[in-house]
Amino acid sequence: MKRYLLFFCTTGLLYVSLSSSSSGPSSTPQGVQTAKNGCGGAGCHGSTFTPTNSTIDLIEDGQTSPVADGKYKPNGSYTIGVTVFAPSAQKFGFIMLVTDAAGNQAGTLANPLSLPQAKITTKGQFTVAEHPSPISPVGGGLAVPGLDWTAPPKGKGAVTFYVAVNAVNNNGSADAGDNYVLLSKTYQEGFPVSVEDVEREIEVIAYPNPATNLLNIDIQNSTSNKYHYTIYSLAGTVAAQGHVGNNVNTVDVSALASGTHFMSITNGSEQKVITFNKL
Repeated sequence: MKRYLLFFCTTGLLYVSLSSSSSGPSSTPQGVQTAKNGCGGAGCHGSTFTPTNSTIDLIEDGQTSPVADGKYKPNGSYTIGVTVFAPSAQKFGFIMLVTDAAGNQAGTLANPLSLPQAKITTKGQFTVAEHPSPISPVGGGLAVPGLDWTAPPKGKGAVTFYVAVNAVNNNGSADAGDNYVLLSKTYQEGFPVSVEDVEREIEVIAYPNPATNLLNIDIQNSTSNKYHYTIYSLAGTVAAQGHVGNNVNTVDVSALASGTHFMSITNGSEQKVITFNKL
């Protein structure tokens, strides 16, 4: 399985996004609003600053360059790249949120490789990415591999990435030496390359079924070596997610509750939903 990573560490480039808490943004709803509006309350980090360089990019799985037309593919799998120039900061923090035009969750953020610089947190109806603890700079900035984003299904419309970044002096107080920046970027809904891409369906065999600890996933009739999977409970809540390649993969399901689960497997143009039981 090949994973595309982004590294930004040249002359103080900061990768990813904010909070007024050393262990991540506050709980709902303030933690979510932080990504859009900044801290805006007691204990906040200074005031805003204008970076000399900042970007929010999407890199589609299998590609090495950011999306250039400002559009995402429904159900597509992407790596997110965010840069902010902040050479004087001693520590960094961030929060990232993706919404549709109505302000609802858009797609799914994931940290499938358990990158130590980020954690995925549920805040009410939203799933956000944020820092688990203050992050030390590298080369005057911050270097973090890209998080994953699975785009929403067709019909969601435009989506906006909201990212807030703390650049702090690490003196133990929220004071004038701390600053934050708010970023946002909107991507319009695009279309698959062809009708064949929309209609194509991979073949997936899951065994043993029911499973106790490990579930083997055999992907056939595929044209890609990387797929994103999401496991849902019968109630529709996300129970697990990650990546698999073509051919035979092993997924750890030992932490799932007993009962019936759905697994959605997609790479943006190919998709399949299967059912399996956990003992």
